Amino acid sequence: MPEVEPHVMQIGLDSVRGASEVSIDTREILKKEEMFGLIFHSDTLFSEVDDYVQSLDQGRLEDEGFSGVLGVSIETLEREINAMPELLDEKTKPFFNHDVKRFHRFVVAGIERLKAALGGQDFDIAQLREKWDRTKKNWEVFRFVMEDVAIRSRDGEQNLSDEIIAIDRDQDISRMLDVLDYLTGKFMPSVSRITEVEIDADVEEEKHNLRIETPHALIVNVLNNCITNAVDPSVQAGHLKLRVKIDRGELVIAFYDDGRGMGDALLQSIFEKGVTQGKAMGTGLGLAQAQERIIKGQGVLSVASREKFITGEGIDFGTTHYNPPNMTQEEKRRFELDGIMIPFSTGFEIRSKIIKA
Repeated sequence: MPEVEPHVMQIGLDSVRGASEVSIDTREILKKEEMFGLIFHSDTLFSEVDDYVQSLDQGRLEDEGFSGVLGVSIETLEREINAMPELLDEKTKPFFNHDVKRFHRFVVAGIERLKAALGGQDFDIAQLREKWDRTKKNWEVFRFVMEDVAIRSRDGEQNLSDEIIAIDRDQDISRMLDVLDYLTGKFMPSVSRITEVEIDADVEEEKHNLRIETPHALIVNVLNNCITNAVDPSVQAGHLKLRVKIDRGELVIAFYDDGRGMGDALLQSIFEKGVTQGKAMGTGLGLAQAQERIIKGQGVLSVASREKFITGEGIDFGTTHYNPPNMTQEEKRRFELDGIMIPFSTGFEIRSKIIKA
């Protein structure tokens, strides 16, 4: 990957200079806490169960020792997954219900399916692996989004502790990118919806070596909620796009949709708690404090949008607005709104400084 000069945007990244050096293993500290201990241990346990599933054959199933070990691992994994929401405080449980619950349900259903198959006399191993692969992908989303909600429960709605800010400094971005790809293009497939994933070649080639300042769970859950909003019937997006690139020493993750768009008033309040872009019955929790939390996580979250009007003559767009509203012309140009947005109406962009090895 060619050497690039570091660039700091106007908001959020100024405070990270010199912050890339991590002298302690923050995960070792966090795993001593009950919630994060569960998240990290269940992640390891899920990998072990996955290894068992991938190695399944009739001979191994008839091996009582193998079946016994697998059964204990599955039971322990399910118990730990179900214990996580019980550890959340009352203020945070609504975020679990909003962001995590469906993935929790999908993962538990997949585990129950696996238990039922293993308890039967005869089943198709290839079919089981295919269904388990879907469970594995949903687990990946669950792990990230559950971690973000756990962070909110631990540090409060608008704060991030030093341990949390540094939680992923020694983790490469490959796992995060795989989850973003799955969420955008494969989680909710539809014949009536176009989905695009465009990851620049240098990012794809170096993803196992690239590390960034911002906690990965924050980024994944922002995108999770952007997609949820975009596919809501009231927004009516039929075209989604994920764009990942490197720009001036920062990893840039952008998400676009061609839904109805937002006017300036809604755009400037979209990150406030209680504001909803979706149905009138929406909770307004999805992107609550997202911009401020990303900034505290040493990143930048920007959004641009314009209302889309469908007339007898076709589609017309209103004025483009930005949040933050004081973006410079250069920052707007880097957002590539005019070049990329057609046919899109809304774009969210997260920037995080790349940590050099």
